[in-house]
Amino acid sequence: MALLMATAGLRAGEVAGLTFEDIDWRKSSIRLRGTKSRRTDYVPLASAAGEALAAYVQRRAPTKTRHVFVALVAPAGRPITLYGVTRAMSTASTRCFPDRPARGAHVLRHTLATGMLGKGATFKEIADMLRHRDIGTTGIYAKVDFQGLAHAVLPWPEVTP
Repeated sequence: MALLMATAGLRAGEVAGLTFEDIDWRKSSIRLRGTKSRRTDYVPLASAAGEALAAYVQRRAPTKTRHVFVALVAPAGRPITLYGVTRAMSTASTRCFPDRPARGAHVLRHTLATGMLGKGATFKEIADMLRHRDIGTTGIYAKVDFQGLAHAVLPWPEVTP
């Protein structure tokens, strides 16, 4: 789940709703049927995320559901919920960083966006990857691009006495 969220920018609801029919292994892509919109989008499936996903599917508990991710708690085998995804990411955050406050699933989308920004991606590219309809929504990630912001700032005028 974490790799899908960190490499493809999936939302917790999109992870929870993911079915086997949504994964195109040959094209290395994932079909997302909007949890926030009524549109269908396709995002790339990174090889590391694909390998982790395949390993998970091979070892997950047998179930009749076509959902990829299933609950591990009773009744086990049912499709995981949005809350279950958020809880799993928060638990993983606490395990990885016990001295920091727990972070939810959304932090992985933010990490993807800031990483793309740091590698020179445009706001349009980031907005497309995160499936933002309005590029203004992507603006929240600008606050961490101090180098980029420095180019937008005018120099302080010199005052002559």
